[in-house]
Amino acid sequence: MQTGRNRAAPLLWALALAAWCACALLAQRADGFCAGTAVYWSGTEGPSAAQLRRAEAQLAAGGRENLPRATLWRELGDQTVSQPGGGALRCDLLQCWGAAEDLLPLPLRAGFWPARGDTAGCAVDEGAAAALWGSADAVGRTLEWDGGRYTVRGVFRGDGGLVLVQGDPGLELPCGKLLLVFPEGGGREAAGAFLNAAGLAEGAVLDLPLLGQCLRGLSALPGGLLLVWIWALLLGRGRRLGGTPLLLACYLPAAVLCAGAALWAAGFPWTIPAQLLPSRWSDFSFWPRLLETHWARLTAFLAQSPGRRDVLLWPCALGVPLLAAAAGGLTALAARQTRGSTDGRCLAGCGAWLAGLSAAALWCACWDGGRLGGLALSRGMWLLPPLFLAVRRGLAVHAAALKPRGGHSHETQDRDSPGGASPQAPA
Repeated sequence: MQTGRNRAAPLLWALALAAWCACALLAQRADGFCAGTAVYWSGTEGPSAAQLRRAEAQLAAGGRENLPRATLWRELGDQTVSQPGGGALRCDLLQCWGAAEDLLPLPLRAGFWPARGDTAGCAVDEGAAAALWGSADAVGRTLEWDGGRYTVRGVFRGDGGLVLVQGDPGLELPCGKLLLVFPEGGGREAAGAFLNAAGLAEGAVLDLPLLGQCLRGLSALPGGLLLVWIWALLLGRGRRLGGTPLLLACYLPAAVLCAGAALWAAGFPWTIPAQLLPSRWSDFSFWPRLLETHWARLTAFLAQSPGRRDVLLWPCALGVPLLAAAAGGLTALAARQTRGSTDGRCLAGCGAWLAGLSAAALWCACWDGGRLGGLALSRGMWLLPPLFLAVRRGLAVHAAALKPRGGHSHETQDRDSPGGASPQAPA
């Protein structure tokens, strides 16, 4: 049984690493789209570019602080863009007023995003550039749309055939989508206050910063499980030494050091969004109401017509919980199958985990010319699994040192497993 567990553990750790990295990558990509609060209107209820500019100027003149960086846009499908005297392309087009990099936080292949007010500038994805000019090297080229000429300022990653242009700030045409990025942070409440002060109707508002925090928390689920497991192992050993005060006093300093190291590796202190905390801890109906409220807001937002930005965000946002559950389950299984048998196996396991993480980060950075934009690995991903293996091995050595000659140390190791049953003593 011991041999079977040791053989299964490496495979489970490898699967857990792959799922954890995939979850972190999706959370990272979704986080790029969660920098601001999104507001969607239906029909012609949204503000125009000229109306938004007047409201911003009025609020700035009134001395209002924490004004957001506002990006208004509309999405136009089945548009025809062409190169002068050349071929044409049917594609989707985003006409925006504001920070294009906030609207589409995608890696640039070349060039830069057209700035706000740059009505002669545009950006195209790799697919549109290749269809129009036969190559993704399109910076400086000219395309025509709706009677106007635009110079390509940048080429961004993607092969869906998407073009982004900066609109005329004086246009009075209502637009249905707005992104608000607050310099000092802010979510739904700050967005509602800005819309009210600007005299704009409040549409379907989605607190994207809160969504990003929740996704980052879910992506850390495997590390949280390892943190709890490490603490359970350390507390379990301390409880068994409670009857021998001298041994317990010798054990406590090392246990406290390991527990603190695990807490630091997990990223403590953690930040919990204020809107997720009740004003009174005795209010047990707070969380059901909170869940019901946010679920209603989310469904109202998803009921709006999905755009290209939503198509990029929501597959990542919905994939994070699934991969987090898979990574957490695989991590728990791998931890349960792991035994601190020898120093060599412990060192080999730590080295294999660090090598696997390095290979995953390198693959994400180099795959298809960096299309994934790289993978940012958290401190917990680097440190918690090796720390778990070290603690498991240390406790095994400690148990063997306290065992009478001829004892079987694996019995104590099995008892150290959270939820593990103690094997029967030999007859």
